[in-house]
Parts: sequence; structure tokens; C-alpha cells
Amino acid sequence: MPSATASHYQAILARHSEALKETCITWCHARSTDELAVAVGADPQSAAPRTLSNADDESYEHIMRTGHGNTLVVGEMAPWFIVMEPGDTRGAKSLDRLSGDSEALSLVIGDTLRHYSLLYARDGQLLCRLRWLDTPAGDASAIEHHLADLSLLGDVSSEEWKVNAFILAERITEVRLTEEWFAREHTRYFGQP
Repeated sequence: MPSATASHYQAILARHSEALKETCITWCHARSTDELAVAVGADPQSAAPRTLSNADDESYEHIMRTGHGNTLVVGEMAPWFIVMEPGDTRGAKSLDRLSGDSEALSLVIGDTLRHYSLLYARDGQLLCRLRWLDTPAGDASAIEHHLADLSLLGDVSSEEWKVNAFILAERITEVRLTEEWFAREHTRYFGQP
């Protein structure tokens, strides 16, 4: 029987299956949403309030035209900022910069090609990458104590891996992504070319 935390994230993944099919979620610290947008290569002038669902629709239109996403949504769950990127991975590619004097992590979900990874950085350096059905890359010792009882390193289904990746993110950040957070408006940005 899954734990209450596992059941919570199973419900999140089921309810938001379309928005979470091809996405990158990044947790990091910043002084403002605009500062964070610039750090991941977005245009601060494009800021507008959007729900994740609205932003996912905008991103889908861009993906159909260009083959990649160009929309990101920045929300806050103090003391963390959370960046959701439908169809793009700017946050994961900027993780060393985003971790600065702190820490940051990105969860990349790619259901189409069945690519799933969680990247963790601290003090400006990418420390490790955990990939579904693969050996960890880098040094996972900084998060090892959070990995206890989570099936991220073994032969598990992609659905179980995603749930465990969300649990790991919660353990690292001490922030739980909730239905309320997914439903409310955040700040949407478009990436700069």
C-alpha cells in the first residue's frame, strides 16, 4: 500500500497528466520571479498571469509551430520558487547558475520518449543526475539520506519512478506541491530566442 505522500503525488500526476507529460519542474531560490526568468533565458517583459493549464496550452501551440516549448511559469512556495516548463528544459540546463550560493533541482518528465531524470545542484555545481533505469551520474551523497526507501535507482515502472522523484523533491525542499498550487495563477514568461 502506498504511503500518504505517494498517494498524493499519484493523484497529482493523474489529475495533471496532460500538463506533466512533457515538462521540466525546477525548484530554486531567487529574489524575484523576474530575476529567475532572466536566469533561465526568459523575457521579463512577457510576464502575464496564467494558470499552468493556460500556459500548457500556449506552449503546445508553440511546440506545434517550432518543435519545442517556449513557455515557462514561475510560482512560489516559500522559500522556494518553482518553474514549470511545458515542452522545454531551460531550468535543468541552467541548474548550476540557479543553485548559486544555495541548491536547486530539476525534475524532467518526458513521457513520449520515456526519459525521466532528476538533477541536483548545490553552490553552482551540478552534483548528480538520477535517471530512470540508469546508474546515477555524479555524486549523490548530498541527497543520499533523502533516498531512503525510495525506488529511484532500481528496476521500477516509470509511474513509480515519477512518484518517487516528486517525493525526493519534497524531501529536499520541504515543500509539497499541492492541488491548490497547480490550480492558481502564477507568472508566465516566454523564452528569449
